[in-house]
Amino acid sequence: MISLLKSLSASRKRSVLHAGFCFIVSGFAFAAIVGSQSVGMLEGLELAVYDRFMARTERAPDPRILILGINEWDIRDPVTGGWPLTDGKLAEALDILAKYKPAAIGLDLFRDLPIPNNGEQLAQLNRVLAENPNIIAITKFSDDDSPRIEGPAILKDNIERIGFNDFPVDPDKIIRRALLFLDDDDASYYSFALQLALLYLQPKGIFPSQPDEGDPDKIQIGKAVYQPFEPDDGGYVGADAGGYSFLMDFKGPEFFEKRSLVDLLTGKVKEEDVHGKIILIGSTAESLKDYYPSILRFRHYGIELHASVVNQLLRGAFDGEVPTQVQTDRAELLWILLWCIVGALTGLLGRSPARFVGTAIITFGVLSVTVFLLFKEGWWVISIAPALGWFFSALGVIAYLFVTEGREKKVIRNMFSTMVSPHVLQYMTDKPERFRLTGERKGATIFFSDIEGFTTIAESLIPEDLALVLNEYLTPMSTIILKYGGYIDKYEGDAIMADFGVPIWSETEPDSHGWKSCWAALEQQTELIEINRKIKEKFGFEIAVRMGINTGEVAAGNMGSEQKFQYTVMGDVVNQASRYEGANKIFGTQIMIGQSTYELAKDKIEARFLALLMVKGKTVPVAVYELLGRKGEITDEKLRLKDEFEKGWQLYASGQFPEAIFRFQEALRINYNDTPSQIYRKSCQQFLVTPPPPDWAGAWIQKQK
Repeated sequence: MISLLKSLSASRKRSVLHAGFCFIVSGFAFAAIVGSQSVGMLEGLELAVYDRFMARTERAPDPRILILGINEWDIRDPVTGGWPLTDGKLAEALDILAKYKPAAIGLDLFRDLPIPNNGEQLAQLNRVLAENPNIIAITKFSDDDSPRIEGPAILKDNIERIGFNDFPVDPDKIIRRALLFLDDDDASYYSFALQLALLYLQPKGIFPSQPDEGDPDKIQIGKAVYQPFEPDDGGYVGADAGGYSFLMDFKGPEFFEKRSLVDLLTGKVKEEDVHGKIILIGSTAESLKDYYPSILRFRHYGIELHASVVNQLLRGAFDGEVPTQVQTDRAELLWILLWCIVGALTGLLGRSPARFVGTAIITFGVLSVTVFLLFKEGWWVISIAPALGWFFSALGVIAYLFVTEGREKKVIRNMFSTMVSPHVLQYMTDKPERFRLTGERKGATIFFSDIEGFTTIAESLIPEDLALVLNEYLTPMSTIILKYGGYIDKYEGDAIMADFGVPIWSETEPDSHGWKSCWAALEQQTELIEINRKIKEKFGFEIAVRMGINTGEVAAGNMGSEQKFQYTVMGDVVNQASRYEGANKIFGTQIMIGQSTYELAKDKIEARFLALLMVKGKTVPVAVYELLGRKGEITDEKLRLKDEFEKGWQLYASGQFPEAIFRFQEALRINYNDTPSQIYRKSCQQFLVTPPPPDWAGAWIQKQK
């Protein structure tokens, strides 16, 4: 790793370090979340999300199940004889039901003791129970709060006629699961709901079986295969997995069809209401307190919970609906790790608060929708652990970047605060990743300016006055450069070097550095009029400024030594821009631009072709132009002068010197002080005396800087 970092550039080192830190943060967040999850700190939140999703489950009615509820009116009605319901009255009700031929009758009333306790009516109840094998009674296993409650004594040796009515209760006292089987020391018992469901299914040829000999825990009932609940399934941590339990899906009706016991005893319940159905008899009177908190309701009557389980078993058998499935332990860990990594990357990419908040909203939305859609497909995928993993990973990376990039921003501000506009500086400090200090190839436009004869001026002034003149000149010139997005590369006495296009530039107008540098130069020449007025008032002289502009690819970045360095640009483009500034002396112009700048800016500027200039140190001439003004803002006189001059140059370059002289004279009639026309007219006259070489094509050789 160390050798790799040594071989990389500084910016790439930073990227590698950032990426490495992202993975480290992801690892720490992953370890913290998994550790918190393993001790049950997240269980309540995961179960709350599960409950919310389950509450939004679509439900369908089930005409196969009817509840005969013993409500508050029933226990006070003379027809029932009050509460507790006697064995005789219960036998009467069961006799009526049996005549209507239901598929199964579930008696969710304890009958371990006779009522009345003298046993005078017990024989009637025993007769009904003995004559009707489709009646299922209940038993209850012992727990911390109560002893074992047996079923009716007459069914003691008939285990298939008794089902336990126990439910596993989670630590928050909510019922989310149901049981299929429980064992005691003597035998294995079927649940009350399973016994009822099997009475309905067996005539249709559906019996419990083991579909996989290699996995004896799996139980198949019809089309559905059941896997026993494990202590850490879904959002659970170390849950009680005693017995053979499974997650209830509550997809049946929240409120099953109910009729009262009085309705049955008074003949209001007809045979068509009962025939072929599963009938459950139990308490629905609030005063009897046979209710429990469930996902759907704070008070869910026990008889309704049993009906929900029966409904789920029937749907599984006929439609293949299985209990909600859960991730494997490995899949769950990978799921958490994935979101930890996503969080770290989000923190790396979403540095600004607004972007982070927006990304967080989108991310949590994606996570929520994904988990919910998977839930609708029958999968319980945890959401709190990955969400927290995402959050803490992102937070850790942002904290790291805040510290490291805070130092970077301070360096950037110190380096560029006086060299770029406040807007550009803010952009650079907000998005340091958008440019590199360590060197890159970039397209840019380079600007040079210099005061004519400044050495002579400097020699005539005392140091204090010289400083005043420079400040009077450099301050407004720099302001204009910054206004157009330029970067003040350096000052060298009276000279200014500025770069347009670096360190950053507009993504919407990537080539605008060409025309903006030209407009900045023109505005500086206009501002020079006011500067000269002030200088002349104070010191009695005026200044003239030459400017050179060139566009091309440069090497941009921090240059210098380890002790001292500066962000600057280098390359042939820079050297030529400097030569263009000096070449203004040849033609008596103020602003000279190169061919590449002209091509980028020609839609926004007016310029006249000036020469095929072979700058000092080069062997190939390049086209240069005199910058005249903004597009559409120069006078007709200048346009005519430009036209005559360029026609004259074409004749000059083709060796037609007499004709060229005529054109240059026409240009001088428009403006006798036009120095380029004067220069070329004189050159034509010289070539008439001493012709140029045969291979000459109009190039002008710059012999001095």
